[in-house]
Amino acid sequence: MKSRFEKEHPQSKTEIKQHQELMSRIRGRVERKKYNKMLGKGEGWDDSEASKGVQQYHTSLAFGTSFITLMFLGFALGFYLGKFFFLLEEIQ
Repeated sequence: MKSRFEKEHPQSKTEIKQHQELMSRIRGRVERKKYNKMLGKGEGWDDSEASKGVQQYHTSLAFGTSFITLMFLGFALGFYLGKFFFLLEEIQ
C-alpha cells in the first residue's frame, strides 16, 4: 500500500532509477566500511604503496625544480655581482 506522500507526489521512472542508483552506491560504501572495519583498517585507509609512490614523485620533482632554480639564480647572481659590484670587465 502506498503512503500518503507517494500518492500526493508520484515519481517518474527516471527519478526512481536515480534513487535506486544512489541507494546502491550508499550500500556499497556501507559494505566497504564494514569490510575495512573487519580487516582492522581505519576510516581513512587507502593503498599505502600507491601513496608512497606519489609522495616520492612529488619529492623528487620538488628537489629537481629547486636545484635547477638555485643553479640559475647562483649563476645570475655571480655574473651581476662581478659586473656591477666588483666592476670587473667582461672577458672576450
